[in-house]
Amino acid sequence: MLLCGIAALLIGMGVVFYLRCGYGVDPISVWVDGLSKALGIRYGTALLYHMLILLAAGLVLARQNMGVGTVFVILVGGPAVNLIEGVLVDVLPPDGAYSLAQRVLMLAGGVLFLSMGLALQVGCRFGYNTNDVLLFKIVQLTGLQYHWVKVAGDWVFVFAGFLLGGAVGVGTVLSALLVGPLIRTFAKFYNHTI
Repeated sequence: MLLCGIAALLIGMGVVFYLRCGYGVDPISVWVDGLSKALGIRYGTALLYHMLILLAAGLVLARQNMGVGTVFVILVGGPAVNLIEGVLVDVLPPDGAYSLAQRVLMLAGGVLFLSMGLALQVGCRFGYNTNDVLLFKIVQLTGLQYHWVKVAGDWVFVFAGFLLGGAVGVGTVLSALLVGPLIRTFAKFYNHTI
């Protein structure tokens, strides 16, 4: 369970860096950001709602892909983002006061930390995160490679989130193109080390 906690923190770091860099957020966060704006709630709370909706869908459609890690990330995912965001408020300059180099580093950190965290969650083998429960079901049913299913799913979240007012930018495009393949790369490394 310690590794699942580390995975949640890595995912949270990635999300917060995306939110802070100003170049757009990762695809799931576009959806969650749009949801938080549409409902007038904090990002972490909207993330919790998102995960609960996917949990319900997973229980109906892909129960075999779920485990204690799935529930664990639901319980700590939103609060981890809120916690990391609160800590970084004291460490980083205020929003909008970043240099170009800082913004690019935060974007790179967002891609890297998110990919590492999602791959670690898969590597823990305690159940996929709520976003991947249904994606792995699609992989099992179709035989398609995970990274292609992930890329397609990411674009669905981008479109839906954009319609709700979620932040979209170059970071969103980079994430949609890079995170799926990076998860595959990190997962191979974790499979040999965990």
